[in-house]
Amino acid sequence: SLTVVPFLYCSIRYYLRNIEQRLVAVKGMEGESLSIIHEAVSMLRVIVAFGREDHEYRRFRDQGERTINARIKLTVQQTLFSLAVNMITATGTALVLGYGAWHALQGRLTVGQLLVVMAYIAAIYKPLETISTTIGSLQEVFVALRVAFKLLETEPEIKDVPGAVAVKRARGRVAFEGVYFNYDRRVDTLQNICFEARAGQVVGVVGPTGAGKTTLLSLLPRFYEVKKGRILLDGTDVRQLTLRSLREQISIVLQEPMLFSGSIADNIRYGRLDASGDEIRAAARAANAHDFIMALPRQYETEVGERGVKISAGERQRICVARAFLKDAPILILDEPTSSIDSKTEAIILEALDRLMVGRTTFMIAHRLSTIHKADLMLVVDHGRLMEQGTHDELLRQRGLYKQLYDIQTRHPGRDARADLHALPTAALGGQA
Repeated sequence: SLTVVPFLYCSIRYYLRNIEQRLVAVKGMEGESLSIIHEAVSMLRVIVAFGREDHEYRRFRDQGERTINARIKLTVQQTLFSLAVNMITATGTALVLGYGAWHALQGRLTVGQLLVVMAYIAAIYKPLETISTTIGSLQEVFVALRVAFKLLETEPEIKDVPGAVAVKRARGRVAFEGVYFNYDRRVDTLQNICFEARAGQVVGVVGPTGAGKTTLLSLLPRFYEVKKGRILLDGTDVRQLTLRSLREQISIVLQEPMLFSGSIADNIRYGRLDASGDEIRAAARAANAHDFIMALPRQYETEVGERGVKISAGERQRICVARAFLKDAPILILDEPTSSIDSKTEAIILEALDRLMVGRTTFMIAHRLSTIHKADLMLVVDHGRLMEQGTHDELLRQRGLYKQLYDIQTRHPGRDARADLHALPTAALGGQA
């Protein structure tokens, strides 16, 4: 009965060596299929607007066919392995039965003894057959766990340096000293950025699309690491602070309002997880969101859906502002928070933002200069360089790039800085660089 063991061992080893590659490939294809579904759902309006339903259907169908074919091949391999194990054990059983029957005919073994031997053989082979049917499923689980653990064990690119200290509550003085940054080592995205914002100041950041405005402000909370130079918070290099404590000092309101699936209260509470109901409502009032929330059937318990699809863009943005109020951080980053909102809603949000900015060091990216011309400091960024800095009046007197932008927007109020910078004569831009 043990003569089949080497054959079983070789079969299992061969199977495990080849099945893992197929499992990894199938898991990858299934992930791509799910990604296509998620992308199609999130981009549904764009797909319908461009009439690309058939294209997306074919794209998903083709990927689905590849995934199904790979899964069929995997299932065939698993089935063949089970058949091979069953054939090996059946061959072993037949050999033992034949050998026992021959001994029984010779009178060396009774029929009862032969039946006992066959029962023992069945008891030995049954677990082997069970293993053959479950080993494929176990291997699939092991592959999934291996991928998950590999992801969990991935070291973050940005982490606390040895000896990093935690800051309790910053005053809010921010300085960039000779800061360089690049995504591509061959080209500097930001070059020699130098400025200082005193605690409580409002800093406006203007420039064309792709100038590096968002990248510039992403360096402060260390979403990216500077390649050269340093960023100081109250005189301390931000790299010497723990990431957790640094990011606790900063609230961010993005151009696209980002909400989680769940209730309105849950989304506002994300600013401070231990906030009470009264604190959540106070933050909503400060953000001019309370009235529209109370008009909803379930009020603060209203489910907003995935990414907040059940409420309007303006309502989503007001919830994001309420979240920032609740966090009550000393530094505020506003990345074009009203760029995709109608003028009436924009006025409501700007009123809330005016309250939010009081007493905080605020960095505000905007393309409409009218929304930030009262800033204490204006930064004009183009091609990764800080072209000009100063107050609104100072920059007008310099008669540089900012003055040209202002003049164009004054003559054409509907235009913003994205269009204006590209509308300027090439020679004028070149002279400022």
